[in-house]
Amino acid sequence: MNSQEERAELLRTIEFAGDQRLQLMVRHGFKNEFLAALREMMEEHTFYFQDHTRIDEPVIIGCRVDRETPRDRSGEKPELSIIDKIAVCIGQRKGTLTLRGLMEFFGWNEQQLTEQFLRNVFESTLKLNPRHDLWHDPSYRIMCSWEFYATINAARHFLPEGDDLRRRVEIWFTRAFFLAEYGPFRESASARAVERFLGKELPELQDLERTARRMPDEGSFYTRATDVIAEHLLALGLDAEELAEDFTVLIERNVHMQPIWTGAIAVSKTVQGLDPVRKQRVKAAMLNTLPHILDHYMFEDGISHDSIECWMRACGSNLAQHKPCAKAFAKALVDRMVDGRIIAAHEIVTVFGHRFGAYLKDRGGSRGLGTERWAEADLTPLVARAFDQAYAAEKFGNAALLVLVYGADACFDRELLRPKAKKEAKGGKYKEILDELCVERQTQIREIFGITQAAGQTAELQTRLRFVRTF
Repeated sequence: MNSQEERAELLRTIEFAGDQRLQLMVRHGFKNEFLAALREMMEEHTFYFQDHTRIDEPVIIGCRVDRETPRDRSGEKPELSIIDKIAVCIGQRKGTLTLRGLMEFFGWNEQQLTEQFLRNVFESTLKLNPRHDLWHDPSYRIMCSWEFYATINAARHFLPEGDDLRRRVEIWFTRAFFLAEYGPFRESASARAVERFLGKELPELQDLERTARRMPDEGSFYTRATDVIAEHLLALGLDAEELAEDFTVLIERNVHMQPIWTGAIAVSKTVQGLDPVRKQRVKAAMLNTLPHILDHYMFEDGISHDSIECWMRACGSNLAQHKPCAKAFAKALVDRMVDGRIIAAHEIVTVFGHRFGAYLKDRGGSRGLGTERWAEADLTPLVARAFDQAYAAEKFGNAALLVLVYGADACFDRELLRPKAKKEAKGGKYKEILDELCVERQTQIREIFGITQAAGQTAELQTRLRFVRTF
């Protein structure tokens, strides 16, 4: 048997080697066959770029680069070439190919590496739809910010400006990063984060960021940054309909985004220009998220005035019609009253009450209820509920504070006791049990100061003002 026949037989045998097939092709020098096998695998698997520090799969060709770049004799860490910083992974953990290993095996220079192989890798990655595949398919959750940045860094190095493939990769990267990982929308105001995201300097945004640090009007930075990202994608050729759907989906998924970004996106030029159906989807998504945002951010002064303003504009003026929001508003007020934070609850109503149309009373002005100037907070409808919860939680000092501030009558509500009476009722004794519970509650209210003293509890009425502007 001659050497040609032996190599043919060896190659035939290697084809049956399963996951070891590619490594054996490299070991025995089957260059053309190896490259053909990689291109064939791209039909079934997604090939994507990876940062060298994140490689976990077996290395099929080349050597793994140390996560920590070794220092030279001067003690400095030499800068790694992009050839060493970026590797190519075969989807679903089928293995890793280092760029240096490929170049040495085939004898390629960078241009040959690009034309013979990397362009195919980019095309393979672009098959993934950022809106669906990177979000829903668990097999591709291995792709995140590391892979996205490796992809764009490779494109900006290996593909020339003006190359249509580079343009398409730029679009894919931008969409993938904010749809799957929220991109700069995870972070606070940072022009640098947006610049890194888009790969270009943005002097206008830098100036706006500096202004935001000096003045509280930082919402304009976020809104402008959102519009800049949209303009960048449209300039690259992304269809306006696709962009509108991306931004709508982004708000609907809103899990890890900073609230200021969510609000800014909702009032951005892209979203404001949506068709009525998409606008309704955005508003519904904002309203569904708002109960969490209210209690965890807005009512604790955790986000800026401009962020809250963005949310209010996006959700509409009348939030009372959205039951979860109205329920969250009332719960937040009661919780603070139960904790003795009556002033905080009062301020929240002063700031947000006109948005919910609740817990306000007319001062008697001619302009009527609903305008901040002529309406003031009225927590009386919530006092009985707050007393009920404070007493049940054995916060007797805070319960006594409610009686002291609002009076005994405000702390009693027969309706609050009906559910407990129905639960305890047997046969026809419901009314008798309800009467007993009412007498018990009135006794608790009357004796609350003595109970508080016996329990050794105190209550402190907070007086620090949280809000100075009305939304």
